[in-house]
Amino acid sequence: MPFRTNAADLVTAENIPIHQPGLVEEIARIVKPGRSVWLENPADFGPAVEAHSRLIELLGGDVSQAVGPDGMLRTWLRNVGPYEP
Repeated sequence: MPFRTNAADLVTAENIPIHQPGLVEEIARIVKPGRSVWLENPADFGPAVEAHSRLIELLGGDVSQAVGPDGMLRTWLRNVGPYEP
């Protein structure tokens, strides 16, 4: 993505192919430490669920995660840590 490192206060990724190689790492790279990430993908699509878990692993922070009645997995990371590749 054409964004500088630690450029974004909030990154949202809703119903995109979050499981594509390198995308989770790019999200982690561009979000500022202490800021937030919002992800939303179908809960029954394993690769997307794994990508949510990977981003939590990379950034940590305060994590809220739930599956809504519509079957969507929603992950909210607040106060994320710095990304160290």
